Formats: sequence, C-alpha cells, structure tokens
Amino acid sequence: DEPSDHEILVTPLLGLRFDRRDSRIRPSEGYLVFVSGQTSRIVTGEGSTYYRVTGDTRYFHPLNDATVLGLYSNLSYQFGKYPEYIRFGLGGSGTLRGYSDGVFRGAHRWIQTAEVRISPLPQWFFRVPFAGLVDVSVAMVLFADGGIVWNNERDFNSANYRGGFGCGFRIYSPLQDVIRFDLGYNRRGTIHPYFS
Repeated sequence: DEPSDHEILVTPLLGLRFDRRDSRIRPSEGYLVFVSGQTSRIVTGEGSTYYRVTGDTRYFHPLNDATVLGLYSNLSYQFGKYPEYIRFGLGGSGTLRGYSDGVFRGAHRWIQTAEVRISPLPQWFFRVPFAGLVDVSVAMVLFADGGIVWNNERDFNSANYRGGFGCGFRIYSPLQDVIRFDLGYNRRGTIHPYFS
C-alpha cells in the first residue's frame, strides 16, 4: 500500500449565539455575540485531537437616519496538535481587505473591522410576478480592517499586525441578500478589488 495524505476527522461543535440586531441583512442597530468551541479528533491519518475556540462580536449604531457605524471583532484560537493544513488565512474580502485571499497564514487569528455605511437613497419598492412587493436599496461604505495571524507567543507582535482600508458599494437585493463590491488599500500602496 502507498501512504496516503487523506485524513478523516470527527468534529463536534458547541456554540452560544446572542443576536439583538434589528435586521440580519442590513442591521442599523444592535449587536451579535457568538462564542463556540469545537473538538476535532483525527480518526484516520496523522495527528490526534485538537481544539478550537472562537469568539465573534458585531455592534451596530446609527449615526443618523442614513448612516450606520459597524464594529466587528473575531478571535479564533487552536490548541493541541492540529494538522499543518488547518491554518487560518488572513487577507481577502472576509478578513482583511487590501490583500490577496489568505496571503498570511497561522494557527491563531484575530480580526477587527470598523465600517461606516451610508444609504443616500430611499428603498425602491416594486412588484414582481409570483414574488409580490420587493425592495432594493443601495449603500456606500468606508472601512478599516486590521488583523494578525500567529503560531506562538513571540509571533504575536506589532510587526505581524496588518491593516487595510478602503471604500465599497452595496446592493441589497429582493432575494434578501447583499451584493458587495469593495476596493481595499494596504500600506504597500496596493489596491485590491473584491466582489461577492
């Protein structure tokens, strides 16, 4: 038999979620707190058991009728002999805008975001066959992202902390979803576009 890199993991997860936002898609006030812990047992392959703890907080505050401040922080930390391929990525639209997807990798990750969302136009309402009355709205955003990934205590320092900032555009669709376009800028002077 040839050696295989395939592994089978069993991963139960337990989490607590407190959601006090006024809207899931386009919140203008309230907060979300999510805390979870998971155990991953490698059933076949190299390695043994490792653990992950994650804390996620989001806070929204209206500055006026058309402007909302959003703050976000996410910390994920792994314990035990986790496999090398299970590393957190930092960079990209979901973590650190201004860099390529997952360009920085590490065993632990902490991300922070501040975003100002401005909705200059009122919602548009129109009727669609079979769907009824639907609405579409648009918003502009200004954001600043920061984050760090690290493997041990000595890597957790200001030299490894990365930041980016930029602006973007949102379309809130009748399908209760968000179409996003962002331009992120990093300290090297590089601009990265993101569409999701």
